[in-house]
Amino acid sequence: MDRKGSGDDGQTMAMSGDKNPWGGRIGAAGEQDTADPAPPIVGETSSGSPWLPPAKDEAARRSAGLDDILRQRRGGGKGGGDPLRSLPGRAVQGAWWRWALAGSLCAWLVTTTVHVVGQGEKGVVTTMGRFSHLADPGVTLTLPWPVQAIALRTAGKVEQMAVPEGAGENLLVTRDGQLIDLTFQLRWKVSDLRQFEYQVSDPEAALRSLAAAQMRAAVAELPFNPLWDGSRQGELQARVLARTQAVVDSWRMGVRLEGIDITRANPPARLGPAFSRITEAREEARKAQERAQEWAASALEGARAEADAYDAVYAQYKISPEVTRQRMYYETMERVLANNPKIIAEGGAVNLNLPDGGKTPTPPAAAPAPPAAPAGGKTE
Repeated sequence: MDRKGSGDDGQTMAMSGDKNPWGGRIGAAGEQDTADPAPPIVGETSSGSPWLPPAKDEAARRSAGLDDILRQRRGGGKGGGDPLRSLPGRAVQGAWWRWALAGSLCAWLVTTTVHVVGQGEKGVVTTMGRFSHLADPGVTLTLPWPVQAIALRTAGKVEQMAVPEGAGENLLVTRDGQLIDLTFQLRWKVSDLRQFEYQVSDPEAALRSLAAAQMRAAVAELPFNPLWDGSRQGELQARVLARTQAVVDSWRMGVRLEGIDITRANPPARLGPAFSRITEAREEARKAQERAQEWAASALEGARAEADAYDAVYAQYKISPEVTRQRMYYETMERVLANNPKIIAEGGAVNLNLPDGGKTPTPPAAAPAPPAAPAGGKTE
């Protein structure tokens, strides 16, 4: 039984095919078998030996590596890759993002390098945030953004600015201590675009504040009434314009002032009714003064006409005094007796009926007969 058992053990060792880590097998007699190793038994793995390659069935069952995934995405290998990628629709869907990227790149280049400057405008070109040059009207080219950028500004156009900004009251103190609600319009234009853009952070706000300060100082130098009735508003506007322009030039703001127009010069709103009555009284006084001036002009014109007529008569009188004297007498009598129904004759004044306006005088009526003498031949 021992021999049988030993024989069985040897047979078992021969069948199991003990592995040699150097690639051979050990036979039953203990000699190394140099022949090709037999294929492993199904179900047996060689993972226990680090010197042997993995079995075929084990390589088929292992998970895919990174190289296999990339190879399948590139379509490499025999029969590898997704068969749907060979279809035209899948090819277009896989390449659309490339076309979108190319289109976006072209649009970015065109919009940031080609610029159209309109008529009456100037382009301020900056390179990495610093001023580079001014672009004239037309098509201009720059480097792509953000290397270069351009900002379009209106050049040479007269702008208007309300001072102060808003519709509320703007009460200023006059020289005589009264308050006046005064607002105005400032007309200006850009004379130097580079200075206007970079010398002051907010040039329009600075210009509004400066004009308001100069107006406040000028109003304090004038009384209330001339500002209210408008008699000295022109002087106020010229004074504010000159002072504001001087400060703007000293600040190098690149602005040229065109004019100042006062739009409102009223008393405070709380004193409105009282000043309304004053306004009505002033209007009546103005109308009365105008009527007096018209009457004076008419009287003066009449006096001048009479003087001219007298000078003409006097010139004729100097030529022939006697003829002129008689003619003046006759003309005077005609004017006096034109509407007089009585004619003075030798026997006294006689009344005349002139139905046709005195052109054809009627003969005088007969004188009444004297009374008869009384009987006795005596008369008293």
